[in-house]
Amino acid sequence: GEGLAQLLDLGACLSDEQIAAFLEALWEQQREFEEEYLERSEAEFYEDNYDNTLDTFQDYIGKLSDVQRQWVRDSSRQLLRSDQVWLQERALWLTQLAVLLERKPGWQQRVRAAISARDDTASPDYQRIYEHNMDAIYQLTAQILNARSERQSRYLKDKLTDIRQDLEALIAQGKAA
Repeated sequence: GEGLAQLLDLGACLSDEQIAAFLEALWEQQREFEEEYLERSEAEFYEDNYDNTLDTFQDYIGKLSDVQRQWVRDSSRQLLRSDQVWLQERALWLTQLAVLLERKPGWQQRVRAAISARDDTASPDYQRIYEHNMDAIYQLTAQILNARSERQSRYLKDKLTDIRQDLEALIAQGKAA
């Protein structure tokens, strides 16, 4: 898209030192993610899932009932750990990106091709875990939305109105630019 084209144009203007600093920042983030995620116990993994899922639902429909909270807890225990396989996939991508950013002739087209192929090149393990977890999240979302209270429906409507207004403002800014 247009954003990628702008990034590729920027990449063409950067010095080798700037590219190296960019890649080093991405690898430093990788090390931080590995430390944060891989050192978690199973109990911490499930508790993090519970907390994150609960926060997300409460952002959109407000306070959950005790029954809804239990559904979130049960669902978070069904999720498969994706941290290790995700970090492996990310490390492979960073390695590939480093080669692409050597900026040999045709590098911009190769970056575009690599980005569009990312979904197709994910490992079977990653795809299996991702699909399992997305199914669990979709089922939980349907269960909670189908059982929402009037108060939660009003909260959701207000939240969606706010998002629509934000998007309309961004679109108007884009047209004005």
